[in-house]
Amino acid sequence: MTKTRVFLLSAVSFLLIIGPLFSILFDEEFWPFSPYPMYAKVQQEPSVSEMQLYGVTQEAPHREVPMRESIRESAYIEPFDPGRLRAALSRIESTPDPEKRSRLFNEALLDSLKRYEKLRLAGLHDGPPLQGMRLYRTERQLSTQTENADQPDHRELIAEVEQG
Repeated sequence: MTKTRVFLLSAVSFLLIIGPLFSILFDEEFWPFSPYPMYAKVQQEPSVSEMQLYGVTQEAPHREVPMRESIRESAYIEPFDPGRLRAALSRIESTPDPEKRSRLFNEALLDSLKRYEKLRLAGLHDGPPLQGMRLYRTERQLSTQTENADQPDHRELIAEVEQG
């Protein structure tokens, strides 16, 4: 083998061994060398916590409509799909400044409300007219019987907006 080939193979081998060790040592994700934190922790209690968007209907009595209730799950929140919406809301939630976080949540909810109404008026979904949006942190205990599949065990209001 030539010296160049030996050097190249040594460099690749070095990266394949040192890369993952570096990621594990510094607990950082340097793709493709990652400790894969999603699989690195054991969940002690069987529960799920997520942010859930609800619309508040215009007619009295006002009721809340989960924004995932349509036939096509993303019809209420297009062009977002549920995964992208959750990712965007999680990014906002991780904002360290509480005032900025609150402002960003309000802007996101107002934008979601406007998109919902625009899609409804265009006939792209058959949801009810809304006057506002609420964002909750929901938590549900997982059960093998799925008796709580539709209703969370606990809800905490994070943000709320109304059309002005």
